Amino acid sequence: SNTPLQALTLLNDPAHVEFAAALEEVIVRDGIETAFCRCTSRQPTADEIAILNKLDPFTAARALLNLDETITRE
Repeated sequence: SNTPLQALTLLNDPAHVEFAAALEEVIVRDGIETAFCRCTSRQPTADEIAILNKLDPFTAARALLNLDETITRE
């Protein structure tokens, strides 16, 4: 489950920042759609792409890594 404590840990953990930096490189090299697919195992919607394109690559990477779809499995 996602809890506030888990979210704070993920945002502030040094390893998470390193993961975001690596995902940022994927975004710059291969595009936001590829990074989204790697994180969620599905294609992004047009609305999702529009929102992520408004962010810089590092912030977009951090957002992708904090998605419920990325963190938990159903």
